[in-house]
Amino acid sequence: MSSISGLYSPLPQSISDSDSEREFHMDSLCPPNTRFNENVSDRKGYSKHGPYNKQSQDQLPNMMEAKVIKPQMSTTRKLTFIMSIILCFLPIVIFLWVLPCDADTCPVKVLNWETQQEDVEMKGKINLFFERFKKHFNLAVQYKGDSNSQEILKHGVISLLGNNGEVNWYFRQPTIPQNLDCSLIDVDSDGIRDCLLLDEKGLKAVEVVSGQTVWHVHSHEERTLVENLQFPAVLKDFNHDGVDELMSIYQQKYFMIICGRTGKALCNIIVNECNQVEELQTTGDYVGFHCVNDTVTYLQIQISEIKRKYFNSSHMLNFVKFNLSTSDTNIFRLDQYKLNIENFGTCPDCHSYLKLLSDHDKVIYTKVYNKSHIINPSKFKFGVNAFSAKKHIKGFIVKVWQWHYKFSPKYSSNDLFTSRKDVLNNTNYGNYITERIILITLNDTDYNVVEASTTNITQLCFHTESDFVSCQPDFKNQEYSILIADLDRDGSQELIYYSSSFYLRENVIGNPWQLISTIKLLKLESELPKLYNSKETFGMYPNY
Repeated sequence: MSSISGLYSPLPQSISDSDSEREFHMDSLCPPNTRFNENVSDRKGYSKHGPYNKQSQDQLPNMMEAKVIKPQMSTTRKLTFIMSIILCFLPIVIFLWVLPCDADTCPVKVLNWETQQEDVEMKGKINLFFERFKKHFNLAVQYKGDSNSQEILKHGVISLLGNNGEVNWYFRQPTIPQNLDCSLIDVDSDGIRDCLLLDEKGLKAVEVVSGQTVWHVHSHEERTLVENLQFPAVLKDFNHDGVDELMSIYQQKYFMIICGRTGKALCNIIVNECNQVEELQTTGDYVGFHCVNDTVTYLQIQISEIKRKYFNSSHMLNFVKFNLSTSDTNIFRLDQYKLNIENFGTCPDCHSYLKLLSDHDKVIYTKVYNKSHIINPSKFKFGVNAFSAKKHIKGFIVKVWQWHYKFSPKYSSNDLFTSRKDVLNNTNYGNYITERIILITLNDTDYNVVEASTTNITQLCFHTESDFVSCQPDFKNQEYSILIADLDRDGSQELIYYSSSFYLRENVIGNPWQLISTIKLLKLESELPKLYNSKETFGMYPNY
C-alpha cells in the first residue's frame, strides 16, 4: 500500500524562517511540468501516489513567487561614496603636481649670508627686483673694477640671488656705471621691471632675469647711439605701445623723449629759459629740474604740457618757478625723532657730527667723529609685536668711515701704480680706515646706541696728471651701501650692506694688492636682540 504524501518544494537557503512572513515576488523557480498536469487531469484527481488536489496545484506557483526589493542609497551615503573616490585620487594629484618643485619654483626662506667678489668695488644703491616667479627679490649693484687691472671689461653690474647671495649674472662693460635703477619701467612687458643703466656712453635697458641688454638709446634713424644723457624720469605711455616713455636731459640743454619699448629717441625739446638743465625728476603730475643761468633756480612743468609739445611742436611750454627747500637735506626724520648729520672738511682732514633730537627739537644724543665721514643713514621700523627686546622697534642704521694714518704701499716693478709712482715723484700712498656700523634704536621713552660691527679697510690713492687725488675704494661710492627690505616677503626685514677694501697677498708675483668687495645679509629682527649683549649706550656718549 502506497502512502499519499503532499508535493513540496524546498525553500532556498537564502530564505530563513523569519523571511517566510515577508512577501516575495519572483519568477517560478521551476518551469511548469505540462506532462505532469496532463496525467493528473486524465486520472481525475489522482496522482501516482494518491489523490491530488488541483487547487493546491494552482496555488503552487504563487507560493514560489518572490519579490526582490533593491535598496536605494541615501544622499549622505552617495556623498560619502563620492568623497572616498576623490580622496583616493587626491594623494596622486598632490605628489605629482603640488609637492614637486625646483630651486626656481619652491618658496624660499632668506637666511643670513655673506659673499665676496674679487677685483670689484661696489658702488651706489642696492637695487631690488623680482626673480622669475616673483617669490622673492634678487639684488643688483653697480661696480667699478680694480684700478690696477688692465682688463677692458672690468666695470659693470653684478646681480646676486637674494636667498643665498650667489651670483645671478654679471653685466660687464668698459665704462664705469654712473647710475642704476631697477624700479622704474618694464621695457619688455613681461611683468618684471628692468634695470636702467647710465654711463658716459649713454643709457641702456638691461633685462633683469638674464642680465642681457634690451636696447641702447639711439637716434630716430637708428644710425648712432646717443651719449651725453642724464638719468631719465618716467612719463606715461605717449605712443600707445603699452610701455611708458622716458624723458632725459640731453647735452644739458634739451628734453629728450625716449621710447620705453625700443630705446629710440622720439623727439628733442629745447629749454630756452636755461643755459644748462640739471637733475631731472618727477613729482606727481610735474617734472622738475634745476635751471642754471647766473643763478640756479628750480623750475617745474606739467607732464601734460610735455605731452602736448610732443604732439604739437609749435606749442609753447609754460615753466613755473618753484622754491625748493634745501634746509633739511641733512636731517632724517622718523616719527617724532630727527637725526641730524653734518660732514666737514676733505677727508682724511675731516670730521663729522651726529645729533639725535626728540619732540620739540630736544637734543638727546650727540657724537663728534674726528677724521671721519658719516654716510647717509637708513631707517627701519618693525611691527608692534615683531621685536620685544626693550621694545625698540624703530631706528637708524649709520655707516661711519674713520681715517687713521697713511702708509707707503709696496709694488712690484710691473704694477700700474708703480709707473705712476715713478712719474709723479712718490705721490702714491695708502690709508688705513675703520668702517663702523652704528645702530640707533628708539621707542617712545628712550633710545639705544649700539656699535654693530667694525671692519678694517685699506684704501689706495694716487695723484692724476691733473693733480687730482683718486682713491679706491672711495667713500662717495658708499653713500647708498645700506638697504633694509623684506626680500622673501615674509613680513620680517633684512639688513643688506656692502664694503670694499684692498688686501695684501703674500708671495704673489706682480701686484700684491687685491680689491675685494663683501656684501652681507642679516635677518635684522632676529639678529638685533643679540646686539644688546654687546657694547651699548643708554642716554650717554658711547665709549667707542
